[in-house]
This record gives sequence, C-alpha cells and structure tokens, in this order.
Amino acid sequence: MSVKTIDEWHDRLHDHFLALRQKRDQLNINSPVFAIEHGLNVHTELPDLKCAVQKVIARGHLPAITWLPLVVYAAEIGYRYRGDRYWPRFEQEFPNWRQLGNKAKNHLHDKYKLFAQTYGGARPSGTWASHFKFIAWPITHAILPTDLQRHLARLLYDYRKVFTRELLEDQEELGKRLAARSHETSDRFKHFAENSSLLGLVAVSLLHEEDETPLITNEILDRITTDLSSERQAGTWLRDTKHAVVRVRRKGFKSKPETKHDERRARTADQQWPSLEPTLSLRRLPTGWTVYMTVPSYASLAERFPDIREELERLRCDIAGSEGTRARGALMYQQGPLRLQYLPTSGDALISVRRASKRLQDTLPGRAIAFSNTVKASENLERWHRYFSVFVVACYCDSVLTCAMIASLSAARTGDVSCRHSVTALSACSAVRL
Repeated sequence: MSVKTIDEWHDRLHDHFLALRQKRDQLNINSPVFAIEHGLNVHTELPDLKCAVQKVIARGHLPAITWLPLVVYAAEIGYRYRGDRYWPRFEQEFPNWRQLGNKAKNHLHDKYKLFAQTYGGARPSGTWASHFKFIAWPITHAILPTDLQRHLARLLYDYRKVFTRELLEDQEELGKRLAARSHETSDRFKHFAENSSLLGLVAVSLLHEEDETPLITNEILDRITTDLSSERQAGTWLRDTKHAVVRVRRKGFKSKPETKHDERRARTADQQWPSLEPTLSLRRLPTGWTVYMTVPSYASLAERFPDIREELERLRCDIAGSEGTRARGALMYQQGPLRLQYLPTSGDALISVRRASKRLQDTLPGRAIAFSNTVKASENLERWHRYFSVFVVACYCDSVLTCAMIASLSAARTGDVSCRHSVTALSACSAVRL
C-alpha cells in the first residue's frame, strides 16, 4: 500500500470539509466547521498524514498550497493540549519547526484564517484568544481538549436540575449560563468558557438524544464521549446528566428537584434578578441596642451576567453607617452583620461604589441597589424603619422599653426624626418599665 503525499491528503481533506460545510448549510444550521472534524482514522490514517507533513517541514518548507494537513494535525495537538506550553509539544512532533522561527507561527495562523473563510470554520473569541492569537486557533479547532472534558462533565452535572426544553434547544443561552458558572473551574476552562458559543455548542451536542447531532460530526462526538467515559467519575457525571436531560425532554418541563438544595439552586438560576437587598437586625448589648446591616453576596449577579464578574471582583465600596472602605471584591461575598454607627435615612446612599462602568450601571436599572459613583439608598428604607418599630415593640412590650425609644421609633417611622438619631437614642437611653 503506497503512502499518500501531502498533496493527496490535502485534496481528500478539501473534499471532506467542503461536503461538511454544504451539509450544514442545507440543514440551515449555523454551526462552524472544525479542523478536528477531519474524518480520518486516528490510529491508522492520522500517523500517515503526520509523516507527510514532517517530510515537508524537514526540508525547511511550509506547505503553502497543500496546507490542510498541517492545520488538521495542529488541531490534533491542540486536542491533547493539557495546559502546558503548546509550541514545545508541537516541536516534538515536528523537530524542524523551531528553525523556521516566527514565520512558521504566522503561516499557521494565516492558514487557519483561510480555513475559516473557505469552509465556514470556527473563529476564536474572548480575552484569552486575543492575548494568545497563535495557539487560540488550533485549540479552538480541537473543540474540547482532553484536560477540559472533566470540567465540562462536572459543570453539566451540577446544572442538570435546572435544564428546560427551551434551554436545551438554545445553545447560545445555554453556553452563557454555563460560562456564568465556570468560575469554580480551572483557569484553562474559564478561558475556554469565554467563547460561550462554542461552550454551548459542545454542551448541546454531548446531551443530544439522537445517535447523531448535526452540530458536530459523530466521529469527534464519539471520541470526546469515549475519552470522558475513560475516567470513571467524569463518565458517571455525563451519564447522570444525560438521564436528567431525557426526563426533561420527555416530560416537557423541568425535572423535579430531588432535594431542597436542588430546588433552591433551580429557583436561583431561573430568576432574572437575584435578591440583593441588604437586611437589618438588632442586638441588645449591655450598653443598649445596636443595629447591624448584612450586605448580600453579588456572586449570583455575576453568574447571571458573566461579563460583569471581573469588574465586581475588583470594585471597592463604602457601606453607609459602617467605618472604612471595603476591600476589593468585597461585593462577591456576604458582608456582615456589620455594626452601624447610625442608620442611613432614605436620602443617604447605602453603598458607594467607586468607578463603576456604564455596563455595570446599566445592568441594574431601578433596582434596590443601583451602581454608579454612589449607590442610591433602597426605596424600601422607610419599610425597614417600620419593621424596626414593630420588631422592637413586639420583642419588648412585655419587658423593658424606654420612653425615649418609643418616641424615637415613632418619629423615625413618620420621618420626623433622622434614623441616625434613632440609633443613638436606642443605645443611650436607660431602661424604664412600661
């Protein structure tokens, strides 16, 4: 059996990718073509293709006209990429690559662009892709490198309770939802998740019920599934997720949460606006009553809107009534209970956020807490005043209460006296039995 030349491999791959593009166009599927969807046998044909490319590079040349075999094998190296440096691995496969210098990287970069233009190929996106423009192309065209597969399996498993039929049919939205939850994965996976369209495409394909999905060729989908299943835990996660998806699709509505924790998680994921209103509480100390405020975590907001996560993680803020500026990223975790020196009035700002972007300001229009240079106080502050009046009277009507406290709370409820003075009165007054 004769060994194919690089010209013969190029012609075969060209016909294959052209047919794949035409097939997806006929089905009216807006899905890109990936170089790793080459359709070659990984064990018998791929080594021969590698040899053909090696012979050309060994002569100090870069394939200019018959470039497809190089693009395909670069994607194969990307598939095996495990977070270490890409080019050293590439140079192991093609020893003379280093001698060709930067022009070789530029050549490969240009050929991937040509692949995208000719066959409607995938294009890298995201911050990571813009910073690492050379390796972003072959890694994107690997679809889902092996070191990312476990993270995706776990992410799908954790999200399985909130799948709906509509979400499973909308790969763009699913990709955005999954990307929003990727912050607990590895840095490599978070970089991958920046391309939420690709993330959604892979997720929908893996969870497809039929034997074949039109989004990704069956060969590469089987390959990813087989590699995932080779790791026992990841395989279990994927199987359990698929079972949950089958139940959702057949019932036509969301699968029933099995635990209260799942129910809370499902409820949170489906809410467009997470509850972000601070809460107040009273504590009785030997010196008198003290007011505390608890500011909720904004992590749920970052999950809902992934593009503002980075900004929330670097913002600093001031909380009215509490001393000192909060550390960077303080909004990403619950703060408090914080002892207040005074209770803000309805005209005060509850939270002051420094240098918030317009995007962040626009995310929360008209909410209880809105971002700008200073955050507006809650519209419900007067309701909190009434709450404190009822709370204190209910707790102490049969015990100890002060005339000054009653007068102060009554005034605070009607707005006649500043709540700043109310807290002072609560702390300073002496006990008088009713």
